[in-house]
Amino acid sequence: MKTKILITGSAGFIGSSLAERLLATSKSLVIGVDIFTDFYNPLYKKANIDRLKKYANFRFFETDIGDEKAMETIFSGFSPQIVVHLAALTGVRTSFKFPDRYEKINILGTQTLARIASRHRIHAFIFSSSSSVYGTTHQIPFQEIQILKPASPYAKTKLEGEKILMQFAQKINLPVTILRLFSVYGPNGRPDMAPYLFTEAAFSGRKISQFGDGTSARDYTFIDDVIHAFENAIKFKYSGEIVNVGNSSPTSLTKLMQLIEQKTNHKINAVIKPVNPGESMVTFANIDKARKMLQWEPHVSFERGMQKFISWYKLHRL
Repeated sequence: MKTKILITGSAGFIGSSLAERLLATSKSLVIGVDIFTDFYNPLYKKANIDRLKKYANFRFFETDIGDEKAMETIFSGFSPQIVVHLAALTGVRTSFKFPDRYEKINILGTQTLARIASRHRIHAFIFSSSSSVYGTTHQIPFQEIQILKPASPYAKTKLEGEKILMQFAQKINLPVTILRLFSVYGPNGRPDMAPYLFTEAAFSGRKISQFGDGTSARDYTFIDDVIHAFENAIKFKYSGEIVNVGNSSPTSLTKLMQLIEQKTNHKINAVIKPVNPGESMVTFANIDKARKMLQWEPHVSFERGMQKFISWYKLHRL
């Protein structure tokens, strides 16, 4: 019998990448749900879905995850065994401008989805959380059990989503696995992320804001490695577990810019500005739990990942 996998946020960077991997490598029926939010160019997302529609075992619904009636119809019609919940409004800085929208989609949408999934007795519910939930903590590398200090509306909504799902896991036995993702980048990546923004600035010559003195660092994790973590989470079907998925090797903003300049052969015209509130100085994943439970290890170094991303950017965005 075909495994049926529902992916919310299937038009986004990670959702479309995961869907494509599953469609290409398994006989699973993949059901995609997305509403093409406009936080970055919806045309990129529509192109992602067009790419997925080439597969016979893909179905797509332009539906809000908060629309309980519409989502119930999808669950009743397809009876998915696995739910991968990636739909969310993303971005720390933007969340300060639209906290209500973030709350509606990231918290209430997650609650609605969990309620429906519980009724349909699915085999696994995998939630995409974020390293931003660790916030302003100074304890590094970040461990799943440490105290969290989320400092932005976005981070707070992701943490609230985690709490809701853990309650469903404990009280109603919803088989939840939470993956805390660390700065995912790579081909087809989000245009609001630093690797994309600074690559774009290098090729265009336009000025770009550099927040802080360049010493802030991110644990950039290549998309292929992240997709592998999701595949293993689907395979192992844990319940009530939270797992870091990161490269476990932070890269400073200065190093990121130097690497892009070197690989594009273009200078970045950066304008230094004060550090944004709500952003961590460093993110750094302890991945001992991912190694043990998911049998997962990141394989792509940041230098090799950026080479792949820049090659893709030249081909598809220049």
